[in-house]
Amino acid sequence: MSVSDIFENMEHIPDEYIVLGYMPVVINGIVFRKYCVGPQGQIVSFYKDPKGTLLKESPQVCFYQDGKCHKVSYKKVQEQGKGSDKLCKELVKPNMSLERAIQLIKVMDRNDGKGPLAEGTKTNYINRTKRIFAVGINPFTDTEAEIIKKVCGIENCTYARYHDDLGVIFRLRKAVNLPYEEIRDVMSDEDYWKDQCVDPVEPEVKAIATKEQLEDHLQSVYEKEDWISYIINFILFYINTRNMDLDLLLVKEEPKDKNDNYIWIKEGEVVYYRNKYKTVETYGPRKHVIKHEAFQYACETLYEEREDCGSDKRPLLVNLRGSNKGKRLGPGSIALYIRSRTYQEVGEGSIFKTLLTAAVESGKGSNILKMAKNRGTDAQTCLEYYDRS
Repeated sequence: MSVSDIFENMEHIPDEYIVLGYMPVVINGIVFRKYCVGPQGQIVSFYKDPKGTLLKESPQVCFYQDGKCHKVSYKKVQEQGKGSDKLCKELVKPNMSLERAIQLIKVMDRNDGKGPLAEGTKTNYINRTKRIFAVGINPFTDTEAEIIKKVCGIENCTYARYHDDLGVIFRLRKAVNLPYEEIRDVMSDEDYWKDQCVDPVEPEVKAIATKEQLEDHLQSVYEKEDWISYIINFILFYINTRNMDLDLLLVKEEPKDKNDNYIWIKEGEVVYYRNKYKTVETYGPRKHVIKHEAFQYACETLYEEREDCGSDKRPLLVNLRGSNKGKRLGPGSIALYIRSRTYQEVGEGSIFKTLLTAAVESGKGSNILKMAKNRGTDAQTCLEYYDRS
């Protein structure tokens, strides 16, 4: 059997496999096989049997003798000196190139698992991946810390680029079973981007809200019985927190765990515990007693609506669709989720700027100090970074 017979029409190998090369093996006969990296990083090989059927095998080498296909392990081929040690070693080394990334994107599914990515999304991911490699970032071989540092070091890195670049890298690493949790946790953290990026470019917001518009929005979502949005906007307006502070659990019993955030719903009041926020190591855990009838009603009602979550600790922020529907929202999705529920999607940073500017213009220094204390930072930093007046 000739090489041309065995490899006739081998271009029909599925697109999701990246070809590494051909390997001739001679053991009482000859076979040429096409070795590839599969979509999960596994090594596979395609060959044709004497009848012309395209077959896939892993992790063995096949050869033909007397018209039959025989299998021999890589190790045995190397021991008999009939294979290429160098090529065999290359076969077990994953292909971590730009080509590999593009092939993964071509067969990537949507986040919700409902079918493949749209063609437009694939094109966007591929173009973004090319730019990522062009600035010296390898999503596969760089560590998570190295990737985050390099993305933050991109000159004039906008928040949109920071978020979207890390989002694509997160998907690529997840596809080949590489660690991705650290990237996922910071990719939607606008505060982290502000702190870490070299000369960051502020993201454009759809509007700069006034204090009155924020108050009207708060009343509007209450009247619509949108309890999630009401609780979010109430806390942003009156307690001046960051996004991650809203990653909390609603409970009816006093929480004993000091590693999470809680709203404890009591008779006549609620207590908001902040054990997990950006500057907790500097300012320590915070506790806010809130005696506000509408806010308490919203918390109690949402707690009852979360009855099917299977626990007495019921998350404020949950996935709204997909296989994780109803489960607590992951850290990487919190910022965009909260932004979508604020007035004209201005986000928590813009809300804090509006309220701080209003406090400065009112001339009430005590309000400024209170806002800084609530947020967990010093007043001078607040004035330098957030004051628009």
